[in-house]
Amino acid sequence: MVAYAIIVCTKCRLQCQVTEERGQKTIQCQRCGATLQFRKLRKFHRTEILDEAIAARTALQAQIQGSDSKKASQILSDASIDQLHPSPPTQKKPANPSKYIINALENQEKIQIRQLFQMAEEAGFEREKIEKTLENLKNTGEIYTPGKGYLKLA
Repeated sequence: MVAYAIIVCTKCRLQCQVTEERGQKTIQCQRCGATLQFRKLRKFHRTEILDEAIAARTALQAQIQGSDSKKASQILSDASIDQLHPSPPTQKKPANPSKYIINALENQEKIQIRQLFQMAEEAGFEREKIEKTLENLKNTGEIYTPGKGYLKLA
């Protein structure tokens, strides 16, 4: 899935833009043409939804253009921009579905099986892999079903 980031040119400090996060090393400012080191740039907002990225960019650009250059620098260094459009917390997907399931169960006393499937699929795991993993965890005694349709850590 494509991820988008909102960045601001560190040279002219007047242009913010939406860019795809795809491992590029440099990016060029659309206004002044400066070549910028992508890894070093502050990402004001991250999302996987293009329309959301465009809206965040528009809001930030309006703040920058609505103030003089001294105020623009202060806006860019101010944390309130992140609070206006907070980036979702980045969570690394566990190396295997067993760890994912155990982590999910540690955070709750018990969980509905269908809810666990939905969460795992949203995290990128295939349904068949989750089914096999649940069966293995039950066989090893790490989880059990305290009632119909629920799972719990042993």
